[in-house]
Amino acid sequence: MYSKVYLNSDGSRKAIISPSPIHYKSNGSWQDIYTTITADNNGFRNESNVIQSYFPNKIDSMQKIKLIVNSKDVILIDAEKKPALLNSSGNINVMDPGVNNSTANVSKNTIDYPEIYTGVTDGYVILSGGIKNNIVLSAVPEQLNNLSSGYFGFQEKLYLPKGWNITLPSHTHDSLTSSSLSITDSGGNAVLTIPEPIFFDNYVLDEDGAHSVEGMYLVKQCTGGWTITTLVPVAWLKDANTRYPLSIDPTVIIAGSTGGWQSPVNFVDNPGFVFVGVCCGNSTHRGWIKFNISGIPSNSCITDVEFQPYVGTEASTSPETVLINDVTGAFGPYGAINPAAYTDFGNGNYTSFVLTVLGIYGFYPLGAGACAQLQSLLPGGWFQLAFQFLNEPSTDWKNMNATSSNLKVIYTAPPCVLPVNLISFSGTCDNGKTNLTWATASQTNNKLFTVERSSNGITFDMMGTVAGAGNSNQTMYYSLVDPAPLNGTSYYRLKQTDFDGHSEYKQTIALNCYSNAQIDISPNPCTGLFFIQGAEQNSLVTVTNTLGQVVCQTKITGERTEMDLSAHSNGIYFIQIISDNGTVSRKLLLNK
Repeated sequence: MYSKVYLNSDGSRKAIISPSPIHYKSNGSWQDIYTTITADNNGFRNESNVIQSYFPNKIDSMQKIKLIVNSKDVILIDAEKKPALLNSSGNINVMDPGVNNSTANVSKNTIDYPEIYTGVTDGYVILSGGIKNNIVLSAVPEQLNNLSSGYFGFQEKLYLPKGWNITLPSHTHDSLTSSSLSITDSGGNAVLTIPEPIFFDNYVLDEDGAHSVEGMYLVKQCTGGWTITTLVPVAWLKDANTRYPLSIDPTVIIAGSTGGWQSPVNFVDNPGFVFVGVCCGNSTHRGWIKFNISGIPSNSCITDVEFQPYVGTEASTSPETVLINDVTGAFGPYGAINPAAYTDFGNGNYTSFVLTVLGIYGFYPLGAGACAQLQSLLPGGWFQLAFQFLNEPSTDWKNMNATSSNLKVIYTAPPCVLPVNLISFSGTCDNGKTNLTWATASQTNNKLFTVERSSNGITFDMMGTVAGAGNSNQTMYYSLVDPAPLNGTSYYRLKQTDFDGHSEYKQTIALNCYSNAQIDISPNPCTGLFFIQGAEQNSLVTVTNTLGQVVCQTKITGERTEMDLSAHSNGIYFIQIISDNGTVSRKLLLNK
């Protein structure tokens, strides 16, 4: 449901994975999703989707919006939303809406009901696997003329199948919450997720719910169904700095496929807000996206993983280097501030890329570590990535959209038999030359390795070849020297070729030996303590062992940075230094 799979000419398979579904099942077969809303005799509908949705021609007290999930379970929602006020004592006042007879306007995947009340439009956007409800206010609501505190919003009533419930986060002790909601079936399984409300004023984000803007849901079970009241602070609505129109934006999505961010003081679980950088209370945000990989057979052999980001909003077009990191702890959604997750998001670097303007970018290879991690997670069906700025803390910010960002996975059909198990591929700068080294844990039918070089990471030329070991179950080490590295960043790509002619690209690395030739790591060999000199400020230093495992990380904050491997075993370690000018890799021998 979350991937398109293509058969490559070499027999491998390529899956394009989106956090949002791209297929739905109809009568036992998978069909492509179409989000267009079409007219029928009773109103409007969208049926070519994971959630089938039906809308009336007009809004009044008798009309309902119908959703069908799992091809059979029906959820009804009163089409008429009622204005509501929550005072400082916690008392809710649901107002009489009066006569309401708004007629629908439909355009492609959007249906709007204008002027459901004076200055209020109720709109719905059909997404792949979700429905986004926008309540747009063109001015301060007239109900707030004599108010300055409390909360204002709209109440809607839902009718769920028998035994279904609306579940609040476990840390919430009453029916009022600013966190996401789950709609669960009779077995307690999450079917739909309603992320926490996010507010726009004139489409400018205010991300920090811990301060002036904190949306809330008031959830009540009532006769025949449930009511959800989406609430906005009155003080924010009436603030002189709030710009209209603004949108109250609860989004319904299929449970699981999502994203969000964590900071030391707040969090958001919402695929529309994969927020990276500094904003809102001057806190540093780190983003995450979770992908559904259940469409790939559990014992497949993963040979390539690539990420394609989509940037929806940003503070500026200034370039920012973004690190893509692994997630080894708990996956989202988190439902609360999670310090352990925030720390996890800042470790285990796969690769980096530069974001500038808004829109969709190309695919960025994540390397052998991501292949191994994703392959180990196939039985569980989920894979998560984390994102942070290289130069934390930054005064800039970028906001990626999870449902528009994609994951590309190349895999071979099960059973998984790896001809060559690559442990590492790295390079070091040495007096104007580049020393490239790599190691394999085992290999089968391996004829040779080819190293290719590029100045832009797109067009590569062959630089040299090294003979393989044929068949081996022992660790084998290989090397090749580039005697004349390119000025600026050089990209090196490692290709492995079998005796039967089959080739496979293993990993690409980037080095800038021209601008980073002054970097010195000493003593080498070391007995534990060693020092890095000459690296650029805010460079990220990652030390890995021969298994590719990260043993320590730090940032360059001065001319001389100390690191300590005393707690680790003797052997070879690989040091990767990432800066805005590129990546430098060095090898260090620990001999205690």
